[in-house]
Amino acid sequence: MLTRDNFGSDFHHDEYVEWYGKAKEQEHKSWINEIPVHRYLLQFYNEFKHKRPDVIVHPSTYSVNLHWESVGLKTYDTIHIAFKEAPDVVVGSIVGLTGDNNEPHFKVISERICNEKYSDYNKEYHTKSTKKLPLAVKNALQFIKPFDLDYMAKKESSSASYAIDNLKEKANDTLYYKFDADRRELFKEVSNMVNAGYTPSTPKFVQMMEIFKVEGEMMKELLAYKPRKCFVWAKPDRVEYRYDDEQVVVAFNIGEVPEDIRNKVAVLQIAEKASPIKDVGVKVSESTYWLFV
Repeated sequence: MLTRDNFGSDFHHDEYVEWYGKAKEQEHKSWINEIPVHRYLLQFYNEFKHKRPDVIVHPSTYSVNLHWESVGLKTYDTIHIAFKEAPDVVVGSIVGLTGDNNEPHFKVISERICNEKYSDYNKEYHTKSTKKLPLAVKNALQFIKPFDLDYMAKKESSSASYAIDNLKEKANDTLYYKFDADRRELFKEVSNMVNAGYTPSTPKFVQMMEIFKVEGEMMKELLAYKPRKCFVWAKPDRVEYRYDDEQVVVAFNIGEVPEDIRNKVAVLQIAEKASPIKDVGVKVSESTYWLFV
């Protein structure tokens, strides 16, 4: 009996043990090594093995219930094929079972097959089927052959990419999370670099430092800019205004409005809406203004 360690993860050993015991119990006649198989699969395999004696077989998960031979007896109708030069690399599969009208049905499965009868996403796209055993053997010899290194490298290229990405994942996470500085922190550090006379090596930092030399002081001031605010509402018969955290003041005479407020409103009256002016304010509408005091 085959052991669990003989084959890959797609080999259902417990299922195999059950089928093996049932086949032995019922004295099943068709076997490939210690694998109970459909009689047509055994015929197919023997003919193929005769032409390619270096064949290695792996049990598949596919099975057929042979009601006409023995009720409840399950056997494999598909066998995976490898070769002695690389016994762990499955390169294709052969199938033998009873098809329509109790006729034999043989199939070859291989990545090398592109069956134009089907769309490339159809599971039959990589198959060749026939009722004739000689043609099935011919198809197997043509399409089930050992892979060369170039083919394997191309086939497994995604595995290499995944492995490299996996190695880089921790470093990328560190770079993203640990070096994702707040803009204010970055600005402060560039400022220190300029003051220290540091010469950057990357074009981006060269650009940043040149901008800082020209606009740095203004940017510093703007970043720290927190003016006291005053909201002004110029109504037809009065002006109402209120400084932050103070009470509303109502002036029915323009002369009662502080000069600083009058001057800033005069500037904003001819300004565009939503276009703030430092140390002046912003025009909200034709009658409302926020002043920066």
